Amino acid sequence: MRDEHGITILYITHDLATAAYFTDRVAVMYLGRIVEIGPTETVLSDPRHPHTQALLSVIPVPNPRRWLQ
Repeated sequence: MRDEHGITILYITHDLATAAYFTDRVAVMYLGRIVEIGPTETVLSDPRHPHTQALLSVIPVPNPRRWLQ
């Protein structure tokens, strides 16, 4: 929609998996303050803040048995 209509959407979530799917930039907040901000791929591939790391650690694996094989 951004490219087609020139609009921005603010997407608020605790689920970084969906944020990664929908966004090209992400800001992670902790205690009401932004602790990380930048391109989604950069922030999620190299999380600096412990809160970002914690949010990433709880993303479920779609099929856990797949990793056991």
